[in-house]
Amino acid sequence: MECANCHKDKKQVDTHIPCVEGVVCQNCRRNWRKANEPGYHDRVTGLSASWQHDHHDRCVVNRTKWAKDHPDKIAAFNRKFWLKKRYGITQEQYEAILAAQGGGCAICGTKDPGKGRKNFCVDHDHKTGKVRGLLCAKHNKMLGLAGDDVELLERSIDYLQGS
Repeated sequence: MECANCHKDKKQVDTHIPCVEGVVCQNCRRNWRKANEPGYHDRVTGLSASWQHDHHDRCVVNRTKWAKDHPDKIAAFNRKFWLKKRYGITQEQYEAILAAQGGGCAICGTKDPGKGRKNFCVDHDHKTGKVRGLLCAKHNKMLGLAGDDVELLERSIDYLQGS
């Protein structure tokens, strides 16, 4: 059956909306009610919040089950959330930086993030927060242990070249 409003084929339709053309889908019904019924959105939101409060244990079980059934969606959400929160970049910006670096570490060029990781580490200036590039786990740790101290790294280079 087709929705009279959005014309998409819907398995479930709701015939309770006055509609001359026929029946409308649940999304169109919800949108119609938001636009035409005063207080509908606040009422539904309040009911949902109070129901969740009254059925807290059930909600926790359902969320936990969903998370176990959809680990890929949880991982993608967490990745996007932390990229934005920690570094102020989106997944698209991360991918653009990686492409600009040739798809690998900014220092060694390896395509393997290292240590069983799926993604490269976001290297950033700890004082300004500005993202410098993407590094493999080994080189991210190297810079971290050096404390981003350029003089220390130069002395390390001199030491290696002198050996």
